[in-house]
Amino acid sequence: MSFYDSRIRKTEKKERLKEELNDYKGWDEKEAMYRSVGIIIRLNKIGVTEINLKNQFLSGANLDNINLQKSNISYAKLVDTELKYSDLRNIDLFDSDLSGADLSSSKLSGADLRRAKLIGSNFSNAILIDVDLRNTTLSKSTDFSQCNLLGAKVSSINFFKSNLDILALKDVEQRYYIDPIVKIDPFDSEYYVIKERNS
Repeated sequence: MSFYDSRIRKTEKKERLKEELNDYKGWDEKEAMYRSVGIIIRLNKIGVTEINLKNQFLSGANLDNINLQKSNISYAKLVDTELKYSDLRNIDLFDSDLSGADLSSSKLSGADLRRAKLIGSNFSNAILIDVDLRNTTLSKSTDFSQCNLLGAKVSSINFFKSNLDILALKDVEQRYYIDPIVKIDPFDSEYYVIKERNS
């Protein structure tokens, strides 16, 4: 088999897997989740990391150590999903449900988490540099311990005080503060930026 033939086969395989993954969109059943996870892992093995998972049902999935850089996972269901040690840089998680998800020790720099549900989510030791956390839904059990929040965007000056329990708040406030100067994005939306203390 020539190099050219091998490349064509690999491209065809990628497209076939992406089409198959697309067939499971909107199917909110465990079977769909397991099949989707299998396809995501196969795509990763052949070097595909930017995957369209918009509106995909992945609740309860184990996607530890996965690489989904620049993927679109907006409007997806990721309740109780395992995403530990994963590469999720510049990922789109707009309006996704990550309640109870474990993203500890993952890389999420530049991720769009606007309007995401992060109730009880675990971001401990994660890298959240320049993440957009505007209009997210948190709970007292959302864990930001020992994570890097430098440059993250939030919609309120009281973002942490309103959403974290006393211990979690203390951990975050020892290392970070929210710059009181309001910023405005190109769409005239106001936000605040998280800065590191003593920087």
